[in-house]
Amino acid sequence: VITGSGTTSESTSAGAFEGVSALLKTLSATGSLTVQNGTQGTTVPFASTSSLFFDSNYRPLGSVSANSYCVWASSTPLPAVGRIGDTAVWYSGSCYADSSKAALVETRSVSYVLEPGTGSSAQLKLISSFTNSQGATTTQSETYSVSTTGVVNRVEIPMSFVASGMVYSLLLKYL
Repeated sequence: VITGSGTTSESTSAGAFEGVSALLKTLSATGSLTVQNGTQGTTVPFASTSSLFFDSNYRPLGSVSANSYCVWASSTPLPAVGRIGDTAVWYSGSCYADSSKAALVETRSVSYVLEPGTGSSAQLKLISSFTNSQGATTTQSETYSVSTTGVVNRVEIPMSFVASGMVYSLLLKYL
């Protein structure tokens, strides 16, 4: 049994990515998990920070996290007005072990789909497809609710981290 709790935060500021002025969005999550196996329990703290960079038109430029430096090579602008059923590839590019870009870790493509939500809201799903250097592909999705007035709130966000030599994958659910 795994239980835990944590907090998330985000901030937006001016930044630069690959020599270009950018809007920098920093996302952080911290907390702890308790892994219970019978009567034995182990508590593992976690902390994760990622930085997302966008141009002045909110086109994704890249992202940086502990083990990843991603450069987005192509993107399609999001529509000003969305309708249920809308779907498209939003952006794609390459992710490296660090900013030297010496070791390609994976290529990534991020698509979106707008689905029915609850009440008058819709659900926006961002679906990331990761292809590693050996050609294996995995996917994960993030879910947001979007009101008719355009207010966007997180619903579920995947996250992973390494602690004590173990890789933990979490699905953060926002209440």
